[in-house]
Amino acid sequence: MAKPMTRAEWQVWIANEWGKAVEAARAQKQWVGLTDEEIVGMTCECVDDGTFDMNCARNFARAIEEKSKEKNS
Repeated sequence: MAKPMTRAEWQVWIANEWGKAVEAARAQKQWVGLTDEEIVGMTCECVDDGTFDMNCARNFARAIEEKSKEKNS
């Protein structure tokens, strides 16, 4: 069984763990969204004749998803 930490040891341990957590949070990459130009470049004719084409909408959503993954990996 491990020896219990003293109060001073516990405070040092907490400070070290907190420091690690802060550094990890800083190291995380910021989310990068799509520009309007990128979105316009992915558009398709989903409502060209006044009807909604679900396949086109699905492809458009997948294109947005893929571009977001690409920019944020």
